[in-house]
Amino acid sequence: MHIVDLAKTDLDLVALRDVHAIELLAADVDAETLAAALTELRALRGLRSLRLYSRVRALPVALTELVGLQALSIIDPVLPGLPAQLDRLGRLRGLRLELFHLASLPRSIAGLRRLRTLCIDSHHLCGLPEGSRGARTGRTHPRATSRKRRTGAAWGASVGPTADRTSPTPRPPP
Repeated sequence: MHIVDLAKTDLDLVALRDVHAIELLAADVDAETLAAALTELRALRGLRSLRLYSRVRALPVALTELVGLQALSIIDPVLPGLPAQLDRLGRLRGLRLELFHLASLPRSIAGLRRLRTLCIDSHHLCGLPEGSRGARTGRTHPRATSRKRRTGAAWGASVGPTADRTSPTPRPPP
């Protein structure tokens, strides 16, 4: 994984052209700088994985234009929500959200048909939106946990600060 700290340097697309995974450190930059960087990342056709560290009140729509992503991690202690157009990331297979203030997910998350792993660490999230819960088999996996109650999806969701971070997300039997 190639690390880019936007507070210290600009994106060098020539140096990143063969990189498939980027860790983007944007906690010390404003929302406009983050939006510009995400817009530039669209030029990297081989980008498959992005780990984003930020401190913004709203993620730029440019994030949803990175349609080749297969894995996305967002770590942000102040972000209250996700872009409504999240379903534009149709190739996404893994989504990890460490968002302290995340209270709800957009309904468009149900449109992520290839999503196999959803890991959410939030102190405010109570459940998944209608249409995404049990999307594959109509069952809830018993090990998908939340701080206050059990919830999740059959495709291996783990929700809440008590979710096991050391082992892969369990899958239900076929």
